[in-house]
Amino acid sequence: MIVQSAETGQPHFVIASTDHATMAHQFAQMFGNETFSAPDPVDLMGYVVRNHEAGWEALDQQPLHNPKTGLPYHLSEIPELLHIQKARLSPVLNEQYHAFCGLLSSMHEWGLYNRRYGLSDKALISEVSDENRDALNAFLKDQLDYQGRLKAKLADDPATAGLIEPARLFHSYKLLEFFDTLALYFNRFHEGSWETEIYANVPRHVENDVTVIVRPLRPGTVTVDPWPFHPNCFEVSCVGRYLRPLTGEMDMAEMFRTTAVEVQTFVVAAA
Repeated sequence: MIVQSAETGQPHFVIASTDHATMAHQFAQMFGNETFSAPDPVDLMGYVVRNHEAGWEALDQQPLHNPKTGLPYHLSEIPELLHIQKARLSPVLNEQYHAFCGLLSSMHEWGLYNRRYGLSDKALISEVSDENRDALNAFLKDQLDYQGRLKAKLADDPATAGLIEPARLFHSYKLLEFFDTLALYFNRFHEGSWETEIYANVPRHVENDVTVIVRPLRPGTVTVDPWPFHPNCFEVSCVGRYLRPLTGEMDMAEMFRTTAVEVQTFVVAAA
């Protein structure tokens, strides 16, 4: 669950993690032009980007109340053991579609606890409490073992062996992380608080990364430099619910379920 920032006194736009992933997929569909290679294989990359938060689907339908805020738990505030539960489930669900999707999903989850393999400064999970350290370490080891199994499976098939060549695999991983973090730019912060952000290690081609700058261009519009998309201008959107902090004996899951779904739409345009 993502709880967007809000102006003082205004409701927060609350976004299910799977809806955030749907927005990330919109960027994946637009990515690629004469200077940036499009995601490849397009079907598998599209699937894992769209489903990289699949483990949250059931949990987000029953959001937990954060007593500190009166709102659902934001993604960086989620109880640690619950996050590990979700992080175990997402790769398994992606693997049901294809082993490559399960592999990238597992790398995404492992990377969240390891500064995205050292490729990003946008770390949403920086510390884990001592009481849950053993559970986390067991999870991280299990994920590396899981990745090893999937790599072996992919290597055995000539049609997929090339996907796990290290440079190509990390090219795909970095694309997934860029689409994820770019969607978070819109999901985490309300428009009035948008600032310029720098995204390192965005792949232009295999083993050819650049630093990308995202900045507000005009109301409701941001630009990206260098420009990595094939259209010069497009819209992206995300659904969510505007919620105010819980009061009295209201049930958070019931309030979330009965609040109308609304849409935020933004423009991404070349400068």
